[in-house]
Amino acid sequence: MAKQDPIGLALKSKSPKTLDKLSGDKDADVRCNVARNPQTSAETLRKLSEDADEEVAKAVKNNPNYRKPEKKVMTVEERRQLAIKSTSPEELAKLSEDKDYIVRLKVANNPNTSVETLAKLSEDIYYVRWHVADNPHTSVETLAKLSGDADYCVRLKVARNPHTSIETLAKLSEYKGWYVRCCVASNPNTSAETLAKLSGDMDDDVRQAALNHPNYRPSNQETPMTKPSFTQTFQSDLVSASYRTAAHHISKSSRQLLLSVLREHGFKKKQLRAVTDLLETEYGQALVSLGIGWGLTHFPHLGEDERVQRLAEEFRVSGMSSGMNVAVGSLMEKFLPVVTGVMGQLQAPGERLRIAENKEEEDEDEEMGEVVEMKKKRK
Repeated sequence: MAKQDPIGLALKSKSPKTLDKLSGDKDADVRCNVARNPQTSAETLRKLSEDADEEVAKAVKNNPNYRKPEKKVMTVEERRQLAIKSTSPEELAKLSEDKDYIVRLKVANNPNTSVETLAKLSEDIYYVRWHVADNPHTSVETLAKLSGDADYCVRLKVARNPHTSIETLAKLSEYKGWYVRCCVASNPNTSAETLAKLSGDMDDDVRQAALNHPNYRPSNQETPMTKPSFTQTFQSDLVSASYRTAAHHISKSSRQLLLSVLREHGFKKKQLRAVTDLLETEYGQALVSLGIGWGLTHFPHLGEDERVQRLAEEFRVSGMSSGMNVAVGSLMEKFLPVVTGVMGQLQAPGERLRIAENKEEEDEDEEMGEVVEMKKKRK
């Protein structure tokens, strides 16, 4: 019996097993007939749908047994994880159009994201722009554009980015926010000229960062430190007073809020009274101020805002100052009476001599009195 032609067999066979075997044939015509055969199983058709030959793939789609695979819909969390782990610039470019801003944020933070995608994301919401400005692969042009961003944290991250151009850093060195200037003074790409200017900055931290920079070159004629005018001093004091006032009222409101929370959680009157008494003490106020200060310092994103950082510093200093007052007051209460008593017992040399002379005079008077008394008795 003559061997049957595989092309004809692929078209006429009614055996799914035979057709599945023929689907792996090297001849594209054989595979194409398998794809046309109505007896071919759905599993075999699925495999042939990925065939490199266009005619085979087209024939599969026309087969009545072919079932188009359902596209799996990824959850938001799956897309977020993919945006973190993906190494494909094309896949990341597609994810950059996701409706979920956290997915886009993760794409902006991914080091494998292309320069073009990062440039596109630089026009997204400020949360996303933060990470674009922080990405080491963001182009110099995009960083230059973001240096003039309306959001403070975006400009701050541009000042930190080691790939920011010398020109952009020079521009940011004139920014009014001291923390941005401090980041410029710490940036490895900052020029010696910009550092020379920042070495005379009004702010101590900015000057110190500039002087410690490896690119800093001291000149024979150092840039003199700018002396603030009366208006600048007044404005600076006014800002400091505003932060101190804000810290005072926030601290007071926080204590009241804490009591309200404890009351809602079923604390009894006696317990609330004990907490209230503690919070009204200087020690309690110190604990609240320190808690708020450290919380604001380490809170995600908020800790990078210069205004929040300034307020957090006010809380921390206030808390430490109150705590030190309590500690020093307690020490003074315990040791001051002891010191006073010891000092009272210690007499100066002149005082000891005067007391000795007075004692000697008293002794002489007493002896004279005794002599006079004896003479009276004899008479």
